Amino acid sequence: MGYLFVIMGSICCCGTEDPVPGKNAVAINPRSRTARRKLNEENKESTVHIYGYSPIKANKLNLPKEISENLRFITRVAVGESHMAMIAGNFQVFVCGSNSYGQLGFSRDLVPDKIEDLRYNPLKIEGIGLMRAMEVCCGNNHTLIMCKNDKQKNVIVGFGKEVGLGLGDLTDKFTPTLIPVPESLELIESVHAAFNRSAAITEDGKICMWGEDFFGGRIDAPKIVHDLKERMISFSVGYLHALAVTEKFQAFSWGDGSYGELGHDDNKSRTEPTRIEHFIQNNILVLKMAAGSRFSLALDKIGGIYSFGCNTIKECGRGGERSLIPQKLSLFTDEKTAGQDIFAGASQGACVSNEGEAFTWGDAAAGRLGHSMGELSSFPKRVEELLGNEITAVGIGPQFSVIVDGPYSHSIRSQSTIVRDKQNSHSKLLFPDYFY
Repeated sequence: MGYLFVIMGSICCCGTEDPVPGKNAVAINPRSRTARRKLNEENKESTVHIYGYSPIKANKLNLPKEISENLRFITRVAVGESHMAMIAGNFQVFVCGSNSYGQLGFSRDLVPDKIEDLRYNPLKIEGIGLMRAMEVCCGNNHTLIMCKNDKQKNVIVGFGKEVGLGLGDLTDKFTPTLIPVPESLELIESVHAAFNRSAAITEDGKICMWGEDFFGGRIDAPKIVHDLKERMISFSVGYLHALAVTEKFQAFSWGDGSYGELGHDDNKSRTEPTRIEHFIQNNILVLKMAAGSRFSLALDKIGGIYSFGCNTIKECGRGGERSLIPQKLSLFTDEKTAGQDIFAGASQGACVSNEGEAFTWGDAAAGRLGHSMGELSSFPKRVEELLGNEITAVGIGPQFSVIVDGPYSHSIRSQSTIVRDKQNSHSKLLFPDYFY
């Protein structure tokens, strides 16, 4: 069984705009939902849904037979401006889309038909050898992979546009290249990329960054820029700001705060990680944060979702103007339903509920949210075509979005980080080891 790709571009139309929050959260036949999930579990294959201005030029894509027979799941997906990367169940990476800057990791020497083929079929990255791919992330035009080498140490390889690679030169890389990190950065726990910058996080709370900084400068090589001195359970980097959550469920933000995206009740910028006091004052334990272009999302420990910052394109998922402090979203009419995970793109937001359903909001141009063809989606709206499916991965880029469904055993819902009992104080890191 291979991976089935369903591409929805500008002709996608799966519903009409609904300006009333929660109105779309209608009851679903439990038998139908259960039956479809049972079928997914039995089939054990991933379906990749792509919405928006996609670089992919076919309606359905399948991995080559010789490699697809032994690969059944897609566990990670990352999206750039015109390319995407995925990790399959055996720690291999597959890429698709544009290779203009080398962001797919294939040499300039590829014959023209091979380059064109990358726009139709995902190909496996060969340049990481026997290392296992643990995480993948995409900037606008570069890709980073965190791999575990033969010494069980996490290392970072990258390819694509030079500004996001931190190699100290001005040469784009068309093949996977080892990213040199400071010697003190031995315990790398996660890797991140967005726009033209990159970051790596360590187990002991250090933050290493490279590429464009938040204030018009540039960091040519990986450099430790902050030390929270505490393990982080979430980290996200946006257009001009970054967000972090420590294992004590405290949220921090820094960078450009012109639109209130830092959540400090002002428009000031911060050069150092600053605790978001609104969460402390309201006894909110934050589990995860996601940074968009000029807005931010937060997920609390019992499934509440908050947004703050610019709301010009309704990227905050609510009515009104920008907010300088976190505001809770009214996502569901059913109090038993909660957010499970959150994702932020340049001007779009998304979440997966504890029922395994996908919701999207913000800029809906070209159907990039998976439902309405309207210019804006003011409130979170369920992606109807995915009802009953288990969501295993979500990636949101500037031009298109990717949602992957598959078996429950590898779904976001099955890897629960939400504590429904408010008295329960245990936590689960959002940088888990793979579960194979």
